[in-house]
Amino acid sequence: PIVQILLMQEGVTAVDPAYTAPFHALGPLSNSSESGVYTDLAKFVGVRTTDGPCQNTGANNPRFPIYLETYNTTAQKLAFDFFADSIVTNPALSASLVTFDDYPMQGVKAKAGDSSAYGHRAQNVLVGPLLQYMPGDAALDEEVARLGNEFRQILHQGTGRDFVPAYLNYAFGNEGPEQWYGHEEWRMTRLREVKAAYDPNGLFSFYGPIA
Repeated sequence: PIVQILLMQEGVTAVDPAYTAPFHALGPLSNSSESGVYTDLAKFVGVRTTDGPCQNTGANNPRFPIYLETYNTTAQKLAFDFFADSIVTNPALSASLVTFDDYPMQGVKAKAGDSSAYGHRAQNVLVGPLLQYMPGDAALDEEVARLGNEFRQILHQGTGRDFVPAYLNYAFGNEGPEQWYGHEEWRMTRLREVKAAYDPNGLFSFYGPIA
């Protein structure tokens, strides 16, 4: 696999060397620098409709998300090796990728964790494995599910937690409301109350419903 690191900094035309120097010291195969405005973000990170997995090629693009509070380098190395071996032994998955998204969290953490029903305020990193392949092979479907869930489990074991918080928009579907919305029961209760108030007939329950 190719490791691509994207560093972005607001309000400047070049990212501060304090952040880029450690990566330059690794001797990357290539590096580049661009500046732009907010609407250029999709281009910078490669998520336009003409980019990679965002293209409408008919491919399956299941993801197996997990939130992390911190990076565990041991677990990441195990996950990297597992992903690399999985792709090498399954050429049909050669266009697959894994994203580690680490955003500024000052605004999110400015509010207390119990101030709202939002359940992932303590999480700092969103990991989004994406296994891309063409449909039509039931055995491959099962293998992809196994690989994706095992990759997620490797990272989960590195957290020492007994729950797996997952980003709803990337959900594979074998998680559940507690993982999508927060494992504390009081959060689920508050969200169900809001759901009942604004969608009493369950019209918007076609994806990852809270109730």
